[in-house]
Amino acid sequence: MIKHAWRFSVPLPTRARTFSSAKVVNATYRPSPQKPLVPNAERAGGDTKLDGLEHVRGSIGALLERHSKETWSRDEFLDSHSKHAVFGWGTNTDAAHQSALSIARAEGVYLIDQNGRKIFDMNAGGMCVNMGHTLDELTLELITKQLQTLTYAWPDSTITPVRARLSQLLADVMPGDLNHFIYPSSGAEANEAIVRIARVVTGREKVMSCYRGYHGGTSTTLAMTGDSRRWAAERGAAGHIHFHHAYPYSFSRYARPTSKWAQHAGQREAELECAERALAGLREQILVEGAHTIALIHHEGVTGSNGTIAHPPGYLEGVRELCNQHGIMMGIDEVMSGWGRTGKLFGFQHSDGVVPDLVATAKGLNSAVLPLGMVAMRDHVADALQHKGVAIGSTYTGHPVALASAYGIIQMFLKKDVLGHVRVITNVVEECMQELAEKHPSVKQARTIGLLGSIDIQRNLAGDFIVEPWEPPHPKMLEFRTDLINRGAWTLVKGHSVFVCPPLIITEKEVKEMFKLVDASMHILDEAMEHESDA
Repeated sequence: MIKHAWRFSVPLPTRARTFSSAKVVNATYRPSPQKPLVPNAERAGGDTKLDGLEHVRGSIGALLERHSKETWSRDEFLDSHSKHAVFGWGTNTDAAHQSALSIARAEGVYLIDQNGRKIFDMNAGGMCVNMGHTLDELTLELITKQLQTLTYAWPDSTITPVRARLSQLLADVMPGDLNHFIYPSSGAEANEAIVRIARVVTGREKVMSCYRGYHGGTSTTLAMTGDSRRWAAERGAAGHIHFHHAYPYSFSRYARPTSKWAQHAGQREAELECAERALAGLREQILVEGAHTIALIHHEGVTGSNGTIAHPPGYLEGVRELCNQHGIMMGIDEVMSGWGRTGKLFGFQHSDGVVPDLVATAKGLNSAVLPLGMVAMRDHVADALQHKGVAIGSTYTGHPVALASAYGIIQMFLKKDVLGHVRVITNVVEECMQELAEKHPSVKQARTIGLLGSIDIQRNLAGDFIVEPWEPPHPKMLEFRTDLINRGAWTLVKGHSVFVCPPLIITEKEVKEMFKLVDASMHILDEAMEHESDA
Protein backbone atom coordinates (compact mmCIF):
# COMPACT_ATOMS: atom_id res chain seq x y z
CA MET A 1 0.00 0.00 0.00
CA ILE A 2 1.25 3.49 -0.91
CA LYS A 3 1.20 5.61 2.21
CA HIS A 4 2.19 8.93 0.60
CA ALA A 5 1.40 9.86 -2.98
CA TRP A 6 3.65 12.93 -2.69
CA ARG A 7 5.55 14.89 -0.09
CA PHE A 8 6.97 18.41 0.28
CA SER A 9 10.72 18.72 -0.10
CA VAL A 10 10.71 21.39 2.63
CA PRO A 11 8.63 21.56 5.82
CA LEU A 12 5.34 23.41 5.60
CA PRO A 13 5.29 26.82 7.29
CA THR A 14 4.23 26.64 10.90
CA ARG A 15 1.00 28.54 10.28
CA ALA A 16 -0.06 25.98 7.66
CA ARG A 17 0.55 23.04 10.02
CA THR A 18 -1.09 24.40 13.14
CA PHE A 19 -4.59 25.38 12.06
CA SER A 20 -7.05 24.31 14.74
CA SER A 21 -9.63 21.70 13.82
CA ALA A 22 -12.30 24.42 14.03
CA LYS A 23 -10.69 26.37 11.18
CA VAL A 24 -10.74 24.03 8.22
CA VAL A 25 -12.82 25.93 5.64
CA ASN A 26 -10.51 27.48 3.05
CA ALA A 27 -7.52 26.81 5.31
CA THR A 28 -5.26 25.82 2.44
CA TYR A 29 -5.90 29.10 0.65
CA ARG A 30 -6.00 31.42 3.66
CA PRO A 31 -3.69 34.38 2.99
CA SER A 32 -0.64 34.97 5.15
CA PRO A 33 -0.90 37.68 7.83
CA GLN A 34 -0.25 41.20 6.60
CA LYS A 35 1.49 44.03 8.33
CA PRO A 36 -0.90 46.45 10.03
CA LEU A 37 -2.13 49.11 7.65
CA VAL A 38 -1.41 52.77 8.29
CA PRO A 39 -4.58 54.22 9.85
CA ASN A 40 -6.88 55.75 7.26
CA ALA A 41 -6.86 59.15 8.90
CA GLU A 42 -3.06 59.31 8.62
CA ARG A 43 -3.01 58.13 4.99
CA ALA A 44 -5.84 60.30 3.69
CA GLY A 45 -5.48 63.55 5.55
CA GLY A 46 -8.14 62.88 8.14
CA ASP A 47 -10.69 61.24 5.81
CA THR A 48 -11.59 57.77 7.16
CA LYS A 49 -12.25 55.22 4.44
CA LEU A 50 -14.74 52.40 4.40
CA ASP A 51 -13.58 48.86 5.08
CA GLY A 52 -12.35 47.29 1.85
CA LEU A 53 -11.53 50.65 0.24
CA GLU A 54 -8.24 51.25 2.01
CA HIS A 55 -6.46 50.97 -1.34
CA VAL A 56 -8.31 53.90 -2.92
CA ARG A 57 -6.02 56.71 -4.05
CA GLY A 58 -6.46 59.81 -1.94
CA SER A 59 -9.44 60.51 0.25
CA ILE A 60 -12.97 59.41 -0.49
CA GLY A 61 -14.14 62.99 -0.05
CA ALA A 62 -11.67 64.37 -2.59
CA LEU A 63 -12.52 61.58 -5.03
CA LEU A 64 -16.25 62.27 -4.85
CA GLU A 65 -15.70 66.02 -5.12
CA ARG A 66 -13.68 65.57 -8.31
CA HIS A 67 -16.31 63.36 -9.90
CA SER A 68 -19.20 65.60 -8.89
CA LYS A 69 -17.84 68.47 -10.99
CA GLU A 70 -20.30 69.21 -13.79
CA THR A 71 -17.56 69.76 -16.37
CA TRP A 72 -13.89 68.93 -16.72
CA SER A 73 -11.41 70.99 -18.62
CA ARG A 74 -10.18 69.58 -21.92
CA ASP A 75 -6.77 68.92 -20.33
CA GLU A 76 -8.35 66.94 -17.45
CA PHE A 77 -10.58 65.03 -19.83
CA LEU A 78 -7.76 64.21 -22.28
CA ASP A 79 -5.25 63.34 -19.56
CA SER A 80 -7.63 60.86 -17.94
CA HIS A 81 -8.61 59.31 -21.30
CA SER A 82 -4.98 58.87 -22.39
CA LYS A 83 -3.96 57.27 -19.10
CA HIS A 84 -6.90 55.01 -18.41
CA ALA A 85 -9.23 54.44 -21.43
CA VAL A 86 -8.39 51.86 -24.09
CA PHE A 87 -9.53 51.86 -27.74
CA GLY A 88 -10.67 48.49 -29.09
CA TRP A 89 -9.46 48.98 -32.67
CA GLY A 90 -6.21 50.67 -33.66
CA THR A 91 -3.40 51.90 -31.46
CA ASN A 92 -3.51 53.37 -27.96
CA THR A 93 -0.61 55.81 -28.16
CA ASP A 94 -0.83 59.31 -26.69
CA ALA A 95 -0.95 60.59 -30.27
CA ALA A 96 -3.97 58.39 -31.03
CA HIS A 97 -5.85 59.81 -28.05
CA GLN A 98 -4.75 63.38 -28.83
CA SER A 99 -5.96 63.14 -32.45
CA ALA A 100 -9.31 61.53 -31.62
CA LEU A 101 -12.42 63.65 -32.06
CA SER A 102 -13.54 65.04 -28.71
CA ILE A 103 -17.33 64.96 -28.37
CA ALA A 104 -19.13 66.66 -25.48
CA ARG A 105 -22.70 66.24 -26.72
CA ALA A 106 -24.74 65.76 -29.88
CA GLU A 107 -28.03 66.79 -31.44
CA GLY A 108 -29.78 65.99 -34.70
CA VAL A 109 -27.10 65.20 -37.31
CA TYR A 110 -24.36 67.03 -35.42
CA LEU A 111 -21.63 66.13 -32.96
CA ILE A 112 -20.66 69.03 -30.68
CA ASP A 113 -17.21 69.42 -29.15
CA GLN A 114 -16.33 71.01 -25.81
CA ASN A 115 -16.08 74.44 -27.44
CA GLY A 116 -19.62 74.18 -28.78
CA ARG A 117 -18.50 73.66 -32.40
CA LYS A 118 -20.96 71.66 -34.49
CA ILE A 119 -19.55 68.85 -36.66
CA PHE A 120 -21.59 66.88 -39.21
CA ASP A 121 -21.87 63.22 -38.24
CA MET A 122 -21.47 61.77 -41.74
CA ASN A 123 -21.30 58.25 -40.33
CA ALA A 124 -24.26 58.26 -37.92
CA GLY A 125 -21.85 57.15 -35.19
CA GLY A 126 -21.06 53.63 -36.37
CA MET A 127 -23.80 53.57 -39.04
CA CYS A 128 -26.19 53.21 -36.13
CA VAL A 129 -27.72 56.51 -34.96
CA ASN A 130 -30.36 56.27 -37.68
CA MET A 131 -32.86 58.58 -35.99
CA GLY A 132 -30.28 61.23 -35.16
CA HIS A 133 -28.77 62.30 -31.86
CA THR A 134 -31.87 63.99 -30.42
CA LEU A 135 -34.05 61.49 -28.58
CA ASP A 136 -37.76 61.82 -29.32
CA GLU A 137 -40.22 62.37 -26.48
CA LEU A 138 -42.00 59.00 -26.86
CA THR A 139 -38.79 56.96 -26.57
CA LEU A 140 -37.54 59.07 -23.68
CA GLU A 141 -40.88 58.62 -21.91
CA LEU A 142 -40.84 54.82 -22.43
CA ILE A 143 -37.26 54.51 -21.16
CA THR A 144 -38.01 56.69 -18.13
CA LYS A 145 -41.16 54.72 -17.29
CA GLN A 146 -39.25 51.46 -17.59
CA LEU A 147 -36.53 52.77 -15.27
CA GLN A 148 -39.18 53.71 -12.76
CA THR A 149 -41.01 50.37 -12.85
CA LEU A 150 -38.61 47.52 -13.72
CA THR A 151 -34.92 48.02 -14.40
CA TYR A 152 -34.00 44.34 -14.77
CA ALA A 153 -35.44 40.84 -15.13
CA TRP A 154 -33.67 37.52 -15.61
CA PRO A 155 -34.15 36.72 -19.33
CA ASP A 156 -34.96 33.00 -19.40
CA SER A 157 -37.48 32.31 -16.67
CA THR A 158 -39.40 35.58 -16.47
CA ILE A 159 -41.62 37.48 -18.86
CA THR A 160 -42.05 41.23 -18.97
CA PRO A 161 -44.66 43.50 -20.57
CA VAL A 162 -42.05 45.36 -22.62
CA ARG A 163 -40.65 42.17 -24.16
CA ALA A 164 -44.17 41.05 -25.07
CA ARG A 165 -45.01 44.43 -26.60
CA LEU A 166 -41.79 44.75 -28.59
CA SER A 167 -42.03 41.16 -29.86
CA GLN A 168 -45.57 41.78 -31.11
CA LEU A 169 -44.51 45.02 -32.81
CA LEU A 170 -41.64 43.23 -34.53
CA ALA A 171 -43.89 40.37 -35.64
CA ASP A 172 -46.18 43.00 -37.17
CA VAL A 173 -43.44 44.69 -39.22
CA MET A 174 -41.00 41.87 -40.11
CA PRO A 175 -41.35 40.32 -43.59
CA GLY A 176 -42.53 36.75 -44.14
CA ASP A 177 -42.83 34.45 -41.15
CA LEU A 178 -39.95 36.00 -39.16
CA ASN A 179 -42.13 35.92 -36.06
CA HIS A 180 -39.82 34.88 -33.21
CA PHE A 181 -37.15 36.94 -31.44
CA ILE A 182 -34.31 36.81 -28.97
CA TYR A 183 -32.59 39.97 -27.72
CA PRO A 184 -28.83 39.85 -27.06
CA SER A 185 -26.89 43.02 -26.28
CA SER A 186 -25.13 43.71 -29.59
CA GLY A 187 -24.92 42.91 -33.27
CA ALA A 188 -21.94 40.63 -32.70
CA GLU A 189 -23.89 38.63 -30.11
CA ALA A 190 -26.83 38.43 -32.51
CA ASN A 191 -24.62 36.98 -35.24
CA GLU A 192 -23.07 34.58 -32.75
CA ALA A 193 -26.56 33.48 -31.74
CA ILE A 194 -27.38 32.77 -35.39
CA VAL A 195 -24.38 30.43 -35.63
CA ARG A 196 -25.41 28.51 -32.52
CA ILE A 197 -29.06 28.30 -33.58
CA ALA A 198 -28.14 27.01 -37.04
CA ARG A 199 -25.85 24.36 -35.57
CA VAL A 200 -28.45 23.20 -33.06
CA VAL A 201 -31.27 23.04 -35.62
CA THR A 202 -29.29 21.32 -38.39
CA GLY A 203 -26.92 19.22 -36.28
CA ARG A 204 -24.12 20.37 -38.58
CA GLU A 205 -20.94 22.33 -37.86
CA LYS A 206 -19.66 24.37 -40.82
CA VAL A 207 -20.50 28.02 -41.37
CA MET A 208 -19.95 29.66 -44.76
CA SER A 209 -19.54 33.44 -45.06
CA CYS A 210 -18.11 36.00 -47.48
CA TYR A 211 -14.61 37.43 -47.65
CA ARG A 212 -16.16 40.89 -47.99
CA GLY A 213 -18.32 40.44 -44.90
CA TYR A 214 -17.91 41.79 -41.37
CA HIS A 215 -19.99 40.31 -38.55
CA GLY A 216 -18.63 41.50 -35.20
CA GLY A 217 -15.80 41.45 -32.70
CA THR A 218 -16.34 38.22 -30.73
CA SER A 219 -14.18 35.20 -31.48
CA THR A 220 -16.91 33.46 -33.48
CA THR A 221 -18.04 36.53 -35.41
CA LEU A 222 -14.48 37.61 -36.21
CA ALA A 223 -13.79 34.11 -37.53
CA MET A 224 -16.97 34.45 -39.61
CA THR A 225 -15.75 37.85 -40.85
CA GLY A 226 -13.94 37.69 -44.17
CA ASP A 227 -11.79 40.82 -44.11
CA SER A 228 -8.41 41.27 -42.43
CA ARG A 229 -9.96 41.82 -39.01
CA ARG A 230 -10.46 38.06 -38.78
CA TRP A 231 -6.72 37.34 -38.84
CA ALA A 232 -6.40 37.87 -35.09
CA ALA A 233 -9.21 35.39 -34.32
CA GLU A 234 -8.80 32.51 -36.76
CA ARG A 235 -7.24 30.29 -34.10
CA GLY A 236 -10.17 30.80 -31.75
CA ALA A 237 -13.03 29.25 -33.71
CA ALA A 238 -13.50 26.17 -35.88
CA GLY A 239 -15.71 25.24 -38.80
CA HIS A 240 -15.64 28.58 -40.65
CA ILE A 241 -15.41 28.53 -44.45
CA HIS A 242 -15.09 31.68 -46.59
CA PHE A 243 -16.06 32.30 -50.18
CA HIS A 244 -16.06 35.16 -52.70
CA HIS A 245 -19.53 36.49 -53.24
CA ALA A 246 -20.59 38.52 -56.26
CA TYR A 247 -17.99 41.28 -55.86
CA PRO A 248 -14.57 40.00 -54.75
CA TYR A 249 -12.02 42.59 -53.65
CA SER A 250 -10.17 42.45 -56.95
CA PHE A 251 -13.21 42.89 -59.21
CA SER A 252 -12.77 45.20 -62.17
CA ARG A 253 -15.39 44.43 -64.79
CA TYR A 254 -18.16 44.70 -62.23
CA ALA A 255 -16.75 47.73 -60.45
CA ARG A 256 -19.88 49.81 -60.79
CA PRO A 257 -22.74 48.49 -58.65
CA THR A 258 -26.04 49.86 -59.87
CA SER A 259 -27.04 53.40 -58.99
CA LYS A 260 -29.21 55.84 -60.91
CA TRP A 261 -26.28 57.97 -62.00
CA ALA A 262 -23.72 55.19 -62.61
CA GLN A 263 -25.66 52.99 -65.01
CA HIS A 264 -24.21 52.34 -68.44
CA ALA A 265 -24.92 50.11 -71.43
CA GLY A 266 -24.83 46.48 -70.49
CA GLN A 267 -24.79 47.20 -66.74
CA ARG A 268 -27.64 44.88 -65.84
CA GLU A 269 -26.34 42.13 -68.13
CA ALA A 270 -22.93 42.37 -66.49
CA GLU A 271 -24.51 42.15 -63.03
CA LEU A 272 -26.57 39.12 -63.96
CA GLU A 273 -23.45 37.41 -65.30
CA CYS A 274 -21.62 38.32 -62.09
CA ALA A 275 -24.40 36.76 -60.00
CA GLU A 276 -24.37 33.59 -62.11
CA ARG A 277 -20.61 33.18 -61.78
CA ALA A 278 -20.67 33.79 -58.04
CA LEU A 279 -23.49 31.27 -57.56
CA ALA A 280 -21.64 28.70 -59.68
CA GLY A 281 -18.59 29.12 -57.46
CA LEU A 282 -20.65 28.84 -54.29
CA ARG A 283 -22.45 25.75 -55.59
CA GLU A 284 -19.11 24.12 -56.34
CA GLN A 285 -17.77 24.96 -52.89
CA ILE A 286 -20.86 23.52 -51.19
CA LEU A 287 -20.34 20.25 -53.06
CA VAL A 288 -16.65 19.90 -52.20
CA GLU A 289 -17.20 20.91 -48.55
CA GLY A 290 -20.06 18.42 -48.29
CA ALA A 291 -23.53 19.93 -48.12
CA HIS A 292 -24.40 17.58 -45.26
CA THR A 293 -21.72 19.27 -43.10
CA ILE A 294 -22.87 22.88 -43.62
CA ALA A 295 -25.18 24.46 -41.04
CA LEU A 296 -25.33 28.05 -42.29
CA ILE A 297 -24.59 30.33 -45.24
CA HIS A 298 -24.36 33.89 -43.96
CA HIS A 299 -24.32 37.24 -45.81
CA GLU A 300 -24.79 40.89 -45.00
CA GLY A 301 -28.06 42.23 -46.40
CA VAL A 302 -25.94 44.85 -48.15
CA THR A 303 -22.17 44.77 -47.76
CA GLY A 304 -21.40 47.45 -45.19
CA SER A 305 -17.96 48.50 -44.00
CA ASN A 306 -16.27 46.56 -46.82
CA GLY A 307 -17.59 48.71 -49.61
CA THR A 308 -21.34 49.46 -49.27
CA ILE A 309 -22.23 47.17 -52.17
CA ALA A 310 -25.65 45.68 -52.92
CA HIS A 311 -25.91 42.12 -54.18
CA PRO A 312 -26.55 41.93 -57.95
CA PRO A 313 -30.04 40.89 -59.13
CA GLY A 314 -30.66 37.20 -58.71
CA TYR A 315 -27.80 36.52 -56.33
CA LEU A 316 -29.60 36.21 -52.98
CA GLU A 317 -32.42 34.41 -54.77
CA GLY A 318 -29.87 31.84 -55.94
CA VAL A 319 -28.40 31.51 -52.44
CA ARG A 320 -31.90 30.90 -51.06
CA GLU A 321 -32.44 28.13 -53.59
CA LEU A 322 -29.10 26.49 -52.75
CA CYS A 323 -29.97 26.54 -49.05
CA ASN A 324 -33.40 25.03 -49.72
CA GLN A 325 -31.88 22.34 -51.91
CA HIS A 326 -29.32 21.21 -49.31
CA GLY A 327 -31.13 21.83 -46.01
CA ILE A 328 -28.79 24.67 -45.05
CA MET A 329 -29.89 27.61 -42.90
CA MET A 330 -29.76 31.00 -44.68
CA GLY A 331 -28.66 33.81 -42.38
CA ILE A 332 -28.57 37.54 -43.07
CA ASP A 333 -26.65 40.13 -41.07
CA GLU A 334 -28.74 43.33 -41.05
CA VAL A 335 -26.85 44.96 -38.19
CA MET A 336 -25.66 47.79 -40.44
CA SER A 337 -28.02 47.65 -43.40
CA GLY A 338 -31.26 47.13 -41.46
CA TRP A 339 -33.97 49.52 -40.30
CA GLY A 340 -34.16 51.79 -43.30
CA ARG A 341 -30.47 52.41 -43.93
CA THR A 342 -30.67 51.17 -47.56
CA GLY A 343 -34.10 52.60 -48.41
CA LYS A 344 -35.82 49.30 -47.59
CA LEU A 345 -36.66 48.09 -44.11
CA PHE A 346 -33.90 45.49 -44.56
CA GLY A 347 -31.14 45.11 -47.12
CA PHE A 348 -32.22 41.62 -48.19
CA GLN A 349 -35.52 43.11 -49.37
CA HIS A 350 -33.73 44.50 -52.43
CA SER A 351 -33.97 40.91 -53.68
CA ASP A 352 -37.07 39.36 -55.20
CA GLY A 353 -39.03 38.02 -52.24
CA VAL A 354 -36.17 36.30 -50.38
CA VAL A 355 -36.88 35.58 -46.70
CA PRO A 356 -33.87 34.27 -44.72
CA ASP A 357 -34.26 31.70 -41.97
CA LEU A 358 -32.39 33.88 -39.48
CA VAL A 359 -31.79 37.65 -39.37
CA ALA A 360 -29.46 39.54 -37.03
CA THR A 361 -30.03 43.24 -36.32
CA ALA A 362 -28.79 45.90 -33.89
CA LYS A 363 -27.66 49.52 -34.47
CA GLY A 364 -30.77 51.03 -36.12
CA LEU A 365 -33.03 48.68 -34.16
CA ASN A 366 -33.07 51.32 -31.41
CA SER A 367 -30.84 53.94 -33.04
CA ALA A 368 -28.06 52.85 -30.65
CA VAL A 369 -29.75 54.54 -27.69
CA LEU A 370 -28.72 51.58 -25.51
CA PRO A 371 -26.78 48.36 -26.24
CA LEU A 372 -29.23 46.01 -27.94
CA GLY A 373 -29.31 43.36 -30.65
CA MET A 374 -32.00 41.06 -31.98
CA VAL A 375 -32.26 37.75 -33.84
CA ALA A 376 -35.42 37.08 -35.82
CA MET A 377 -36.21 33.53 -36.82
CA ARG A 378 -38.84 31.95 -39.04
CA ASP A 379 -41.60 29.70 -37.72
CA HIS A 380 -39.92 26.42 -38.66
CA VAL A 381 -36.72 27.45 -36.83
CA ALA A 382 -38.60 28.38 -33.67
CA ASP A 383 -40.52 25.10 -33.87
CA ALA A 384 -37.25 23.16 -34.00
CA LEU A 385 -36.02 24.96 -30.87
CA GLN A 386 -39.04 24.21 -28.67
CA HIS A 387 -37.35 21.27 -27.00
CA LYS A 388 -33.70 22.21 -27.60
CA GLY A 389 -31.55 24.61 -25.63
CA VAL A 390 -29.55 26.98 -27.79
CA ALA A 391 -27.09 27.83 -25.00
CA ILE A 392 -27.02 31.49 -25.98
CA GLY A 393 -27.61 34.49 -23.78
CA SER A 394 -26.17 36.61 -21.02
CA THR A 395 -27.20 38.54 -17.95
CA TYR A 396 -28.32 41.40 -20.18
CA THR A 397 -30.26 39.47 -22.81
CA GLY A 398 -33.69 41.07 -23.18
CA HIS A 399 -32.83 43.92 -20.81
CA PRO A 400 -36.13 45.74 -20.13
CA VAL A 401 -34.73 49.28 -20.46
CA ALA A 402 -32.97 48.50 -23.74
CA LEU A 403 -36.16 46.88 -25.07
CA ALA A 404 -38.13 50.00 -24.14
CA SER A 405 -35.77 52.10 -26.26
CA ALA A 406 -36.40 49.89 -29.31
CA TYR A 407 -40.16 49.92 -28.69
CA GLY A 408 -40.15 53.71 -28.89
CA ILE A 409 -37.69 54.09 -31.77
CA ILE A 410 -39.53 51.66 -34.05
CA GLN A 411 -42.84 53.43 -33.44
CA MET A 412 -41.25 56.79 -34.28
CA PHE A 413 -39.61 55.25 -37.37
CA LEU A 414 -43.08 54.29 -38.62
CA LYS A 415 -44.80 57.53 -37.60
CA LYS A 416 -42.22 59.70 -39.38
CA ASP A 417 -42.18 57.58 -42.57
CA VAL A 418 -38.40 57.39 -42.42
CA LEU A 419 -38.28 55.02 -45.41
CA GLY A 420 -40.05 57.57 -47.59
CA HIS A 421 -37.65 60.28 -46.44
CA VAL A 422 -34.61 58.11 -47.15
CA ARG A 423 -35.76 57.47 -50.71
CA VAL A 424 -36.03 61.23 -51.32
CA ILE A 425 -32.69 62.10 -49.72
CA THR A 426 -30.92 59.29 -51.57
CA ASN A 427 -31.45 61.22 -54.81
CA VAL A 428 -29.77 64.27 -53.28
CA VAL A 429 -26.79 62.21 -52.06
CA GLU A 430 -26.40 60.62 -55.51
CA GLU A 431 -26.37 64.04 -57.19
CA CYS A 432 -23.75 65.32 -54.76
CA MET A 433 -21.63 62.21 -55.28
CA GLN A 434 -21.84 62.65 -59.05
CA GLU A 435 -20.62 66.25 -58.80
CA LEU A 436 -17.77 65.11 -56.56
CA ALA A 437 -16.74 62.33 -58.97
CA GLU A 438 -16.78 64.67 -61.98
CA LYS A 439 -14.68 67.30 -60.21
CA HIS A 440 -12.05 65.22 -58.42
CA PRO A 441 -9.80 62.73 -60.30
CA SER A 442 -9.00 60.88 -57.06
CA VAL A 443 -12.58 59.51 -56.97
CA LYS A 444 -12.53 56.03 -58.53
CA GLN A 445 -16.14 55.21 -57.73
CA ALA A 446 -18.91 56.52 -55.50
CA ARG A 447 -22.16 54.79 -54.67
CA THR A 448 -24.96 54.77 -52.17
CA ILE A 449 -27.71 52.27 -51.48
CA GLY A 450 -30.18 54.41 -49.60
CA LEU A 451 -27.96 56.22 -47.12
CA LEU A 452 -25.35 53.47 -46.93
CA GLY A 453 -22.69 55.04 -49.14
CA SER A 454 -18.97 55.29 -49.72
CA ILE A 455 -16.43 56.93 -52.01
CA ASP A 456 -13.50 54.86 -53.32
CA ILE A 457 -10.21 56.75 -53.66
CA GLN A 458 -7.67 55.87 -56.37
CA ARG A 459 -3.98 56.72 -56.56
CA ASN A 460 -3.75 56.85 -60.36
CA LEU A 461 -5.94 56.99 -63.42
CA ALA A 462 -5.36 53.28 -63.96
CA GLY A 463 -7.78 52.81 -61.10
CA ASP A 464 -5.46 51.36 -58.44
CA PHE A 465 -6.77 52.05 -54.96
CA ILE A 466 -4.80 54.52 -52.85
CA VAL A 467 -4.36 51.67 -50.37
CA GLU A 468 -5.79 48.18 -49.94
CA PRO A 469 -8.22 47.60 -47.05
CA TRP A 470 -5.83 45.30 -45.20
CA GLU A 471 -2.85 47.66 -45.40
CA PRO A 472 -1.93 50.38 -42.85
CA PRO A 473 -3.81 53.66 -43.33
CA HIS A 474 -2.44 55.88 -46.07
CA PRO A 475 -1.02 59.15 -44.64
CA LYS A 476 -3.05 61.22 -47.12
CA MET A 477 -6.28 59.51 -46.07
CA LEU A 478 -5.50 60.43 -42.48
CA GLU A 479 -4.66 63.98 -43.52
CA PHE A 480 -7.94 64.19 -45.43
CA ARG A 481 -9.87 62.96 -42.40
CA THR A 482 -8.22 65.53 -40.11
CA ASP A 483 -8.83 68.35 -42.58
CA LEU A 484 -12.47 67.32 -42.93
CA ILE A 485 -12.93 67.39 -39.15
CA ASN A 486 -11.35 70.83 -38.99
CA ARG A 487 -13.83 72.03 -41.61
CA GLY A 488 -16.74 70.59 -39.64
CA ALA A 489 -17.52 67.00 -40.72
CA TRP A 490 -16.53 63.61 -39.33
CA THR A 491 -16.83 60.16 -40.87
CA LEU A 492 -15.25 56.73 -41.02
CA VAL A 493 -12.22 56.56 -43.34
CA LYS A 494 -11.19 52.93 -43.83
CA GLY A 495 -8.72 51.62 -46.38
CA HIS A 496 -9.54 53.37 -49.66
CA SER A 497 -13.12 54.23 -48.62
CA VAL A 498 -14.64 57.45 -47.32
CA PHE A 499 -18.04 56.58 -45.87
CA VAL A 500 -21.22 58.61 -46.38
CA CYS A 501 -23.75 57.18 -43.93
CA PRO A 502 -25.46 60.09 -42.15
CA PRO A 503 -28.47 59.80 -39.83
CA LEU A 504 -31.58 58.93 -41.81
CA ILE A 505 -33.33 62.11 -40.69
CA ILE A 506 -30.82 64.39 -42.48
CA THR A 507 -32.37 67.12 -44.64
CA GLU A 508 -31.58 68.09 -48.24
CA LYS A 509 -29.98 71.34 -47.06
CA GLU A 510 -27.79 69.50 -44.58
CA VAL A 511 -26.67 66.98 -47.21
CA LYS A 512 -25.55 69.76 -49.55
CA GLU A 513 -23.72 71.62 -46.75
CA MET A 514 -21.99 68.38 -45.76
CA PHE A 515 -20.78 67.65 -49.29
CA LYS A 516 -19.40 71.19 -49.63
CA LEU A 517 -17.07 70.36 -46.75
CA VAL A 518 -16.04 67.08 -48.37
CA ASP A 519 -15.41 68.89 -51.65
CA ALA A 520 -13.17 71.43 -49.89
CA SER A 521 -10.99 68.66 -48.42
CA MET A 522 -10.70 66.51 -51.57
CA HIS A 523 -7.74 68.48 -52.91
CA ILE A 524 -5.55 66.50 -50.46
CA LEU A 525 -6.44 63.24 -52.18
CA ASP A 526 -6.22 64.75 -55.67
CA GLU A 527 -2.70 65.98 -54.92
CA ALA A 528 -1.72 62.50 -53.71
CA MET A 529 -2.37 60.97 -57.13
CA GLU A 530 0.52 59.56 -59.11
CA HIS A 531 1.35 61.06 -62.50
CA GLU A 532 2.54 59.04 -65.45
CA SER A 533 6.07 60.27 -64.81
CA ASP A 534 5.87 58.83 -61.28
CA ALA A 535 5.07 55.30 -62.46
